[in-house]
Amino acid sequence: MSKERYGVIVCSDCQNARCVDLSNKTTTCNHCGNKMKIKRMNIYYMTRSQKEGAWAVRRLNEKLKGKEIPEEKKEPSDPYYKAIKESSQGKDEKERLLIMARVMTKELGEFGRGDIENLAEIGDLGDVDKLIEKIRKIDDIYEPKNETFKIV
Repeated sequence: MSKERYGVIVCSDCQNARCVDLSNKTTTCNHCGNKMKIKRMNIYYMTRSQKEGAWAVRRLNEKLKGKEIPEEKKEPSDPYYKAIKESSQGKDEKERLLIMARVMTKELGEFGRGDIENLAEIGDLGDVDKLIEKIRKIDDIYEPKNETFKIV
């Protein structure tokens, strides 16, 4: 059920890693101008976050240059993990949902059913339809269009 949007590939000509939007069909290497079809490339790392993709590009480029870099004790920086982590500070379920909504709005502008599915999967939060109903009952969260939410 994972919805990774970004992938890290390595240019077949110059061997430099780069982060690409996996919804695109092609990409052009920033280093050498090589045009590549994304579906034919090996994807070395996938993520929902462009920021995390940049982190993976740096690490892969260092590895390709023969430099061994120590494994970082790092939690993923994508908004879903961030929302789950910060919400653990809430004193009750309503406050935890409000914190998640605040993080998701800050990170994504708005969030929808797919985002709630990701949160439910990562945080083991249970039934998505029940979560959506609970979110709808929180006054500080509004629904500008069906199953799309924002914090006030």
